[in-house]
Amino acid sequence: MNIDATYSAYQTELRRSLLQALRARNTYPVHKQIFVALVPLWTLIHSFLDESIAINPTKDLLLSYLSSVGDISNFVKISSDHKIERGFGSELKSATKAVAFTSYFNELISDSLLLTNAFHLYNYRGSVIALRCMTEDLYRHLYYKDNHEHFMQVHELGISEHSIKITPMDLRKYLKSASYLQPLTNLKWHFNVAGKQYVGFHDLNDALYGRYSAFVHGAAPSVLNQFASNLDFSYDTGRSSEILVLTKQFVILAVTFLLFAHHEYFARFNESTKRLVLNAFDASQRRQIRALARA
Repeated sequence: MNIDATYSAYQTELRRSLLQALRARNTYPVHKQIFVALVPLWTLIHSFLDESIAINPTKDLLLSYLSSVGDISNFVKISSDHKIERGFGSELKSATKAVAFTSYFNELISDSLLLTNAFHLYNYRGSVIALRCMTEDLYRHLYYKDNHEHFMQVHELGISEHSIKITPMDLRKYLKSASYLQPLTNLKWHFNVAGKQYVGFHDLNDALYGRYSAFVHGAAPSVLNQFASNLDFSYDTGRSSEILVLTKQFVILAVTFLLFAHHEYFARFNESTKRLVLNAFDASQRRQIRALARA
C-alpha cells in the first residue's frame, strides 16, 4: 500500500464531495432552513455577551437590599451615583460575564457550527452527535452558573465530573428542580419526538437526549452513515427532515431555558432583538412565553 497515494486519493475524494455538496446548497431548501432555525439561538447568545447589556452585580445587590428594607433615601442616592461604573465599568462587566456565562455557553456556538457543516455534507449521524454535544453544553452551562465551586473543582483542580456526580442524567434532574425553570411547568406544550408524543419541556429534554444518544451509540442501522469513502456522502430526504425537526426542537428548548435562566439580561434587549430570539416559537407560543417571562 502506498500511503502517499492513498492519502492523495482521500483528499481528492473529499474535495469532490465538498464541492458537490456546496454546489447543491440551493437544490435542497432544508440546508438553509436549518441555518435559519439556529438564528434565534445565535442571536440570544451573542446578545447576552454584548457589553451594553452587562449588569453591575455590586450595585444591583445593594439596590435590591435598600429597596427591600424601604430605605428610599439611600436607594435614590446609590441609583444616581455612577462612580463605580466610571472607575471600574469594564472590569465589572467582564467579571459579571465570567460568572454568568461559562465557557460551555460559548461552546454552544462552536458545536452548532459542527452541526450545520455536517448537515451540509450529508453527515447525518455527525449532525445529531453535534446536537447531543450542544445539549450537554446547555446542561453544563446552566448547572455551573449556579454551582461555581464545582466549575472551579473541575476546571482548576482537574477533578472528574463523575467523582462529584455530574452526569447528563444528574444534570437533567438538577434542571427539573431549578427555581427559575419552575414557571415552565405551566406550559403544557406537546412535542413529537421520533413518532412519540411528549408534554412539557422536561419531557422534551429527556426525549431529545434519548434520541440524540441513539445516533451516538449507533445501536440501530437507521442512525448510521455507513460511509465507505468520501464519495458516499449523499442527500437523504427523510433523515434531513428529521434532523431539521430535532434541531428546531433543541432551539426551542435551549432558548427557553436560557431566557428564563438569564431573564435579567434578556429584559435589557431592544425589541427588535427580542423578536429575532422569539422567532424560535410560533405566534401562539411567543405570546405564552412573553406572558410567562413578562418580557
